[in-house]
Amino acid sequence: MILGGAVAPNVVIFNSVVNGFARAGHLDGALGTLRMMRKAGCNPDEVTYNTLIDVFHKLERFDSARELLEQMWDSGIRPGVMAETYNNVIASFCEVCNVRKAKGILELMIDSGCKPDVVTYNTLISGLCKLRRADDALQLMREMEPAPNTITYNTVINGLWRSRKDTEAQALLDEMISVGCPFSVSTYNCVIANLCRSREMEKAVDVFLYMRKKKCEADEVTFATLVDGFLRDKRLEDAGGTLDWMARAGIPSDVKSYTKLLNALCDRGSAQKACEIFNLMVDRGYAPTLVSYNVLLKGLCKALRVEHALVLFREMQEREIQPDVVSYTTVIKGLCAARRIDEAIDLFRDPSFLEPNDITHETLRIGLEKSGRLEDYSSVTGRKDQNA
Repeated sequence: MILGGAVAPNVVIFNSVVNGFARAGHLDGALGTLRMMRKAGCNPDEVTYNTLIDVFHKLERFDSARELLEQMWDSGIRPGVMAETYNNVIASFCEVCNVRKAKGILELMIDSGCKPDVVTYNTLISGLCKLRRADDALQLMREMEPAPNTITYNTVINGLWRSRKDTEAQALLDEMISVGCPFSVSTYNCVIANLCRSREMEKAVDVFLYMRKKKCEADEVTFATLVDGFLRDKRLEDAGGTLDWMARAGIPSDVKSYTKLLNALCDRGSAQKACEIFNLMVDRGYAPTLVSYNVLLKGLCKALRVEHALVLFREMQEREIQPDVVSYTTVIKGLCAARRIDEAIDLFRDPSFLEPNDITHETLRIGLEKSGRLEDYSSVTGRKDQNA
């Protein structure tokens, strides 16, 4: 035993134990070691506290992180040059949108003689932008002593654009160029996203081509943003072409982008094209989700392609994707529209369909009424027809 034997424990040994517990995510063990240190008369140092504060930060126990920081002060320990200790606590509060407490830690940091670094300011600026306080973020950027870096500019520019302060955002973008602050892929993505939101797709494409000219590789976010922009602008072929470009370039997409395209095609009445895109998505290795299936089921039933919808309905079950109330209601509606009322009733009674909702009931009721079989409603559903 270290405590009862000849080997006197020191802060290095205790810190190693604290760090071991921390790396294993064993908070109780780490705190128990801290108590053991004090009992043994070994005072925790900055490394001890910094390790524990980092654990509290990762576990989102932000007030506990601040309490530990205050304990450091009470013990006469000042984090000094280790800005990381303060930065962890500031980040903790910003993550839960408590910028007021985060600013309090910044003041504590400055009072202790620890100089905030660019990470400190970027964290606070990001927290302000999340709260849509872009003007305050810009003001803090003007006050920071370390020079703003690319991340600082990106964060504030994006915050200004999201607050619809286009003039201020453009001015900051121009400033970024004038001071020689390099653009990152995030900078370009920010510009492209704003142009897409404004439905200035030609300009968005120009920026995309410019970034490629500057040897800045577009990432998944770039392409996903362009796809969303094209879909918003009803340019479905361009959206599909962008996904094709990604596939050829070996850039991963996601099922969400394909599903959005499927939805747009189905809304336009292009069920056949939607089926082709669905198959292409599967061929490219993207597993359809419940949402993907529901979108295509809706499109097929809308196009009165109920037989195809039934095949798809069975396929999703074979893929172990359990149809939900939307899936069932969609197909029931399609069967009713095709005057296949007995099949609609069978599907409604499917033992796997546990929770039909009011929309399902009303869909079947309308189908029965149009088929001249409204008298069957109560026996099929167990409900009394409220419209009778």
